[in-house]
Amino acid sequence: MNDAAHTLPARMAWRSKSLRLSASTTACALWCALAAGAAAVVYAYVLAARGGGETYFAVFWLGMILFLVPAAIRIVSSAATRGERLLLIATVGLFEFLPKLLRDPSSPLYSDELAHWRQAEVVRHTGKLFAANPLIWVIKGFPGLHAVTAALGELTGLSTWSTAEILLAALHMLTLVGVFLIGERVGRSTRVGAIAALIYAVAPNYMFFNSQFSYESLAIVLVIWCLVCVVLAHDEHRSPLSRQVWLGMAGVLALATVATHHLSSYLLVLLLSSLSIMRTLRRREANRGLTTELWLLTAVVGLAAVCWAVFVAPDVGSYLGEPIHAAVKSVGSLLGGQHPRTLFKSSAGPQASSVPIYEKACAFLIPVLALLAAAGAIFRIRRERDYRPLTLMFAGLALAYFASFPFILTAAGGESAQRSWAFSYLGLAVVVAPTIDGLLRDARRRFRSAVLVVAAFVVVLVGNVSADQNVEYRFPGPYVYGSDTRSLTGELKSAAAWLAASQGTGLKVVADRYSGLALGAFGDQWVVTPSAGFPVWELYSSDGHPSPELMTQLAASGYSYLVVDKRMAEFKPLVGVYFSSAEPAGFHASREDLAALDRAPWLVKLYDSGNIEIFRFNFSEAP
Repeated sequence: MNDAAHTLPARMAWRSKSLRLSASTTACALWCALAAGAAAVVYAYVLAARGGGETYFAVFWLGMILFLVPAAIRIVSSAATRGERLLLIATVGLFEFLPKLLRDPSSPLYSDELAHWRQAEVVRHTGKLFAANPLIWVIKGFPGLHAVTAALGELTGLSTWSTAEILLAALHMLTLVGVFLIGERVGRSTRVGAIAALIYAVAPNYMFFNSQFSYESLAIVLVIWCLVCVVLAHDEHRSPLSRQVWLGMAGVLALATVATHHLSSYLLVLLLSSLSIMRTLRRREANRGLTTELWLLTAVVGLAAVCWAVFVAPDVGSYLGEPIHAAVKSVGSLLGGQHPRTLFKSSAGPQASSVPIYEKACAFLIPVLALLAAAGAIFRIRRERDYRPLTLMFAGLALAYFASFPFILTAAGGESAQRSWAFSYLGLAVVVAPTIDGLLRDARRRFRSAVLVVAAFVVVLVGNVSADQNVEYRFPGPYVYGSDTRSLTGELKSAAAWLAASQGTGLKVVADRYSGLALGAFGDQWVVTPSAGFPVWELYSSDGHPSPELMTQLAASGYSYLVVDKRMAEFKPLVGVYFSSAEPAGFHASREDLAALDRAPWLVKLYDSGNIEIFRFNFSEAP
């Protein structure tokens, strides 16, 4: 007895020491994997900037997998604590921000970023929240992101772009933490919450689109955390006062969404309405007070969204109406027999792409895996009779992902469909996570299930990133005309700076889409918005003889300068248009057309950098 009494504490101490050693070894291995993964991603960007070959793709994915796979395995491990899971999920969020940070560390690059960065600069230096924007005119009515960035910039003393990068990194991390909290409560398990966060971490938009400086990046986080508050308010053990506090916080976040992004606020109203309706229809629902309070929250947010659209941003209807109409019309044409758009299109031609074959294969596997996952989730919901309003609300959001498939096959609806994935994947993550948790708990097939889940995780990661962003947006490299990112060169920025310094700012300028981005963002100029009724592209393809009607329009509208990028005669734009979707199909300006502008009496050349020319209009000599 005495020997046993002395032996037991010794064994317990040994086991405790072994567990501590195991935990510290695991942590050390994960941090080493993080360092190795980050180093590989950085090296991939170095290789991409040098140009040539496709090695950087493999190095990039090696770096991502080096950390994400072991981190995911540890996160779903039964030995992981809730605190450890949260820490690792936050680290995954920061790690997945690294590629976008490396893409444009010192200045904005993506087309939307240029407009929002300029707007934040205006707010910071003038204090005006609703100043007009020359690149995306609707954002003047939604100043949430710009106000937050300007305020943080003033507090820290950092530049607007440095402030934006820090803000985006924090938002990227908070996104996954919010998904974890939603999944944890809806799935009634910490591990289910962790799996939901990992599913969202491989969503198409998460790595690049959610990381760009755009009002969606803030609005997505506001929506997720508003839903976190709503989900926490559903805790049946919560007191009425505590519940009302959570719903009050949800209201504050929802109102912030209204002031930040139009579509995000409308989606939030739709989700809150559906949740309120389902709770009302469930007569057995115990907490009728919560249902009443949800209806009140929905009414307040809905009224705020309507009032904001009517009184603050009245142009939002026309801004959204045209692309929605075009997308619906294009799907109708697709059903009528029109050929779908070519996927993985590149600057080398409609059939060519620099995307590796394994990325394409993974991308085309995504719909299959998503359908299988959704079918498993539906089977689980029916088997467990999990018809709670929260579950059904997120299931409905998940179905929106599949509803986007027809739109992704059209040129007009493709971009809108891709942007919707930032929200619909939240629904997928929440409803699919319990199914995956069930697979991993099956003792008979645990190892096989774990291998399949890890393989699917990697396939979805690679395929979703490849499907969401083209190579030119993801990686640096040689110049590509009409790519937004790789067509924004130092030469173009210098031309914009010269025009601002020598002729002033706030000028009305005619330019192609890609020159216009630089002129508006870095030169503070007002760039033309072409349309069928204002066909400024005729200036570039009329052999120096534009129509008198167009010249009259330009003079009456106050346009003073014309910017010409000579490379538009040599290349077709990657994005597909030189000016806008309103230009005639097959539009092209020849070298002869552009050379004729040098001899046009109604133009005076002021600047020539080799590729970029700047002219001043002389309307007294116009035809």
